[in-house]
Amino acid sequence: MSRRAPRRLAAVAAAAAALALTSGLASSSAAAGPATPSALAVTAADSGVVPVSITGLTPLVPAPGGTLTVTGRVTNTASTAVTGLAVRLRLSPTPVRTRGEIPGILAGTAGRTGVAVQGSRTEVAASLAPGRSATFTIAVPLDDLRLPESRPEVAVLAVESLGDVADDGQGPVQTGLTRTFLPWFPVAGQVQPTPVLWLFPLTSAPSRTADGLFLDDHLATEVGEKGRLTRILDAAEDAPSSVSWVVDPALLQSLQDMTDGYEVVSTTGARTKGDGGGDAAAWLARLTRLTTGAEVTAAAYASPDVVALHRAGLDVDIALAGTTERDLPSRLLGRPVESGLSWPPQQLADDGTLDVLRASGVRAVVLTAAALPPNPVVPYTPSGSVDLGSGGSPLRAVVSDPAVSALSAAPARVGNAAPPTPIEQRQQALAEIAMTTLELPRTPRTLVIAPTGTWRAYGAATRDLVTSTSSSPWSRPEQLSALLAAPASDVPRARTDYPDSARAAELPQAYLRLVGRERTALA
Repeated sequence: MSRRAPRRLAAVAAAAAALALTSGLASSSAAAGPATPSALAVTAADSGVVPVSITGLTPLVPAPGGTLTVTGRVTNTASTAVTGLAVRLRLSPTPVRTRGEIPGILAGTAGRTGVAVQGSRTEVAASLAPGRSATFTIAVPLDDLRLPESRPEVAVLAVESLGDVADDGQGPVQTGLTRTFLPWFPVAGQVQPTPVLWLFPLTSAPSRTADGLFLDDHLATEVGEKGRLTRILDAAEDAPSSVSWVVDPALLQSLQDMTDGYEVVSTTGARTKGDGGGDAAAWLARLTRLTTGAEVTAAAYASPDVVALHRAGLDVDIALAGTTERDLPSRLLGRPVESGLSWPPQQLADDGTLDVLRASGVRAVVLTAAALPPNPVVPYTPSGSVDLGSGGSPLRAVVSDPAVSALSAAPARVGNAAPPTPIEQRQQALAEIAMTTLELPRTPRTLVIAPTGTWRAYGAATRDLVTSTSSSPWSRPEQLSALLAAPASDVPRARTDYPDSARAAELPQAYLRLVGRERTALA
């Protein structure tokens, strides 16, 4: 047991219910409810027998005089060879008109097939056998696209494959088409950039017993070279001050204890020495460096499922999770760390839970915009800050944008549908943010990007999104403290009912009763 065992044992005892309930991180994220929109496009209806995947698109912020370079991959899904295979760009004369039509454009249900871009045709393969793939690179001067000289817009760009499918008798035809977006802001200062608040949650499923043993070694994997938590740090590497970090004290405590040496116990009771101490120390050192000039807030200990706790009559544990090891992040990172932020696992909460959070001293709660829709509907994206009633202490909802929040993370594969590539997803996110700006070009509204607690960042693509926040003319970084200090949005909001899908994802009440009995025994 490490030299921190007495402190750790006290923390585990004080927050036993919170630790147990964090297994809801996995269960609650499985049921999307309104928190997960249909934001991620799948293969479009007109993808064809040689679908196109876009794997690179530069520059991140296009400007007059530059060169547009698109890289990608084509795959022959036909049962016969495709000969004379080529690719070329198409550009729609009609730009994106509203955020709401973006999914339809990607799905091929909103037109925007576009016009072929002269000089963009690129030969790929004389013959491509069934099941084989080939890569391509298209480079054209941006000036050749004849985009508006002064008007900002989000253009719809497509890459099509062309070829001759053997035995179909049609000759050379379009064999695939994939649409993407190109934000175009040719003149500086035309719009007021959208303030973008990036919330980066750092948490993980609990893994320790009360005596300091680790039940598994998943944290060693997550802080390893290509682990989930490492990729999150990678995403902020180029612009760490553009991020508002939200840290789970339980995660930092576990990683700190790993640096002293630790043991992992198997289901049979056998103990083995964990080998992730070095990676844990390196990860903590890197987090300390990245957060030096950034904003850091401590969430509740072990990310408890606050709604399930409240429904089980364990309100005291909600308050306890908000105070347990609250000062640890500040001590570990060597800098002031704010607290008082609640992040329900699905960014959903019912009225009773919100009342308990308010009474527990929580100052802000992260909720999805899908749970707080404008009422009446407005033709623009409202600012992501809402006051939740006036009873007792004030409680502010930090309202995340479901579409962009989902696009900032790697998607889970659903069935056999091909998810978008990281670059396709990145370009959609850029389009969503740029269109938010173009909705009201002179009226900035804060867009909150808050992935789920167990999110997986795309390395370079998510990093590009974070970097673009401070480098593009359509957005600028915002901090959580600034959002909370400013007046809330004056757009009236409705409160949707707590969905059945969220209730079904909660930990079972029988389990929570067991947690309650164990907490009483500990007390």
